Amino acid sequence: MAERYSGQTGELMRRYLAPLTLLLIVALPAALWAGYRISVAGDFIDTATYYIAGDSLYLEDGNKSVPLAMVDSIARTERTATEQVVYADSVAQFRIELDGIDRGTAELALLLDDTDRIAVYLGQLENANKWTIRIIDAKYDARRNLDRADSLNQEVKLRLNALKVPERELLPLRDARLLHLGTLAMVASDYRRFIKTGDSLYLKYAEEHRRQAAAFKQRYEELSQAIN
Repeated sequence: MAERYSGQTGELMRRYLAPLTLLLIVALPAALWAGYRISVAGDFIDTATYYIAGDSLYLEDGNKSVPLAMVDSIARTERTATEQVVYADSVAQFRIELDGIDRGTAELALLLDDTDRIAVYLGQLENANKWTIRIIDAKYDARRNLDRADSLNQEVKLRLNALKVPERELLPLRDARLLHLGTLAMVASDYRRFIKTGDSLYLKYAEEHRRQAAAFKQRYEELSQAIN
């Protein structure tokens, strides 16, 4: 009798309990299974992870994306232990990439500092009407610096635009660096015009753009310290 009862119980569990369990799983809120609930143009998307690159937000493995401008809100939900590990890894990779970008930007700034020194020297020579081999050499050195600076600026911008930002709250950090690079590009352009024309007005433009670049750099450093 006991064996028969046990068999009947097992059959009941297979017939009714298993489907009920599946129904409960399906009925559970999706947020319990995802790290984020994202509102896009009035609809909700639940995802374990996401990242932002360029002007798009990519879901989980990066196969699906939505324009960042269409994202209304991003709400963080409970993460599983696995999702927490994935998130920690993405933040660590983000910091590694950012360190490389910072080194490239620092090299760029040093090139422009040296170009500024050369430009001032050129101005002194030209004001003294000393058209000598020194002017030719100085212009050559300045152009070489600027060619490298332009190339480096483009490289760093490409890395920034490809950077996988793991949280939307970190975007101001990326954007402050982009603004910094933009003003450094204007500084380089000012020096090129000065070297070509000898017009000292371009040195004043460069000075103003360097001041703006310093402000964006300071903002970037403040944001960077806030997340450390």
